Amino acid sequence: MYSAIAANKRNTWFILVGFVVFIGLIGLVAGWLMSGNWWVTAFVLVFAAGYAGIQYFAASREALALSGAFEVTREQAPRYYRLVE
Repeated sequence: MYSAIAANKRNTWFILVGFVVFIGLIGLVAGWLMSGNWWVTAFVLVFAAGYAGIQYFAASREALALSGAFEVTREQAPRYYRLVE
């Protein structure tokens, strides 16, 4: 189980770094097409890194909110509560 958790964390970082690199390459091409305005590339890289960082911490809350999840107490649903004890 712990090896699966470690693999998921490693894969998450690969995806985040891949996202920033991919968006950075798009920014590089955009900067090159704008006659060498490399500030566009820098802006896109900073934006992509910031967005990836925010999503890393906020994605789980977004998914739970969109699915209508709520915390269950022991009194509300003892069977479900014991599943994760």
